[in-house]
Amino acid sequence: MKNEKWDDQQLEELLSKAPKIQDHRSKEDVFARLKEAGAFEEEPVQRSKKKSRKPFMLFGLTAALTLLTFGSVFYFSQSPSEEKSIASFDNEKADQQDKMLDTEEETAEIQEMAIRGMPEEDIRTSVYEEQLENASAFHLGLAGDDAESVPVTIVIPKEKLIEDFGKEEPTQVEMYNKYAAALDEQAAGFNELHPVKGTIEEQGKTVIHTLPDDHGYDESAGKTAVYTGMLTDTFGKNYEKVVMQNKDGTPVTFKEVGTPSEPIDLADSSRYSYFLDEQKKGTFLSPNFRQTFSTVTEALNYMKVEENDIYKTAILPGIDYHVTDGDVVKVSFTAPLDLDAVDSQQAMQMIEAMLLTASGFNKQILFENIVQTEWRGFRFTEPLPKPVGANELPVDLIEAK
Repeated sequence: MKNEKWDDQQLEELLSKAPKIQDHRSKEDVFARLKEAGAFEEEPVQRSKKKSRKPFMLFGLTAALTLLTFGSVFYFSQSPSEEKSIASFDNEKADQQDKMLDTEEETAEIQEMAIRGMPEEDIRTSVYEEQLENASAFHLGLAGDDAESVPVTIVIPKEKLIEDFGKEEPTQVEMYNKYAAALDEQAAGFNELHPVKGTIEEQGKTVIHTLPDDHGYDESAGKTAVYTGMLTDTFGKNYEKVVMQNKDGTPVTFKEVGTPSEPIDLADSSRYSYFLDEQKKGTFLSPNFRQTFSTVTEALNYMKVEENDIYKTAILPGIDYHVTDGDVVKVSFTAPLDLDAVDSQQAMQMIEAMLLTASGFNKQILFENIVQTEWRGFRFTEPLPKPVGANELPVDLIEAK
């Protein structure tokens, strides 16, 4: 027997030929007898929750085969009562071992079901219209590490707006003059820039920034880029232009330019491609040096290009797509995109970068050839919502003042 190899089917066939043994005693009686005899004093064998039952079955079958082969004479020489006791012992021990395994497996299954049943974490970083039902979006440009402004959005509850302004819908200029000085920029991972020097006012759809003589925003090309980018990010969604003037009302002349400044036209200022922009506190979605495009197709296709070391493409490696412009922009991936097979945060960054790019042209995107129909709060069977702002920051960054 020791040299023969038995598979599961052979062992089971051999066991099926064994005599049928019946024991009419109660389990309580058998258990009490076994306990009294010290049958349960051994240390229980530790099993991993992930361990398969098959090794145990093979062990049990092998043991049974050994008993049948070498103990047949002993077995048939026993009295009926002794036969029943032996059978009861074996059956009871096997039942207990099976119950232990069943309990472990059931516990593991329950834990897995609980995990699967948990709602997916919302990893979106942009702000959407649904978030503004009882709140307003405060837009702001913050000073990044690379001499560029980074657009951020803070959702402010109406309760706070009523407390601070006495109304639910203050203008962006009003919110800027109230909250810019209270914002903890360093806690957000950015350099200090706010509040800007001088005064910020509004006349209809025009923002007027009156600067002091020593404002310092023209000390270098980098400082000028951050300053003008900040004005665009802060007021671009709510106004038509920004005028920069001296105290006497004349246009400001920046040293780096050498000529009187022209008003910043905000009408087409948001027609960007969005890229990954790494900052101290993480990665943000930002325009690539504020390069603008005439069509949404150009802007979306430009997202595949990586021309510098600062702005990295948000498009996943090996992913390609075709863009079809229309009332709703269609973005069709050339191969089926399984979002569960890639890093979820990187996939979200790609999707939101594309949504932000299209929203600059006031358009929505319908994605095609994605394996999932629903994922992380998005439903791909219909056009996805336009973001109202990029890079949400917590309202707690506005200190109480």
